[in-house]
Amino acid sequence: MDLRIGIGFDSHTFDPRKTLFLGGVRIEGFPGLKGHSDGDVILHALTDAILGAIGAGDIGTFFSDSDPRWKGAPSRIFLEKALSEMESKGFKILNTDIVYIAEKPKISDFRGKIIKNLSELMGIEPEKVFIKGKRNEGFESSDSAVCVATVLMSRSDEG
Repeated sequence: MDLRIGIGFDSHTFDPRKTLFLGGVRIEGFPGLKGHSDGDVILHALTDAILGAIGAGDIGTFFSDSDPRWKGAPSRIFLEKALSEMESKGFKILNTDIVYIAEKPKISDFRGKIIKNLSELMGIEPEKVFIKGKRNEGFESSDSAVCVATVLMSRSDEG
């Protein structure tokens, strides 16, 4: 069995002109995240973790932030491409662990919806998706959000 671990990282500052998306879930009542796409730091970090684990580059390899096609695009597209690349190499996700770092919103208020959405997007059971929130506590500016995601995946040597 071939096991792989991937780590992804993303960060964006908040932008009150944009809608907030976290893990593909629209979050009302908070400013969105600045970015070429919809700025979803959770999906961006998760995409990079998957691509890194299979040695396929990073999100910018497939979706350049200078390409107008991706202006305002839903980050779900990026995750779906990473999953397609992963599947074409014969891998499957065993679990993912995600840390969202921001002063607000509190991830605990949206954890269930985000886990449900991510498990559906990745085709894995919700109990294999872990997400926790941390406050900045001096790590990063309070006007930004940071996300670190890890994935564990396997590929069977049989067949």
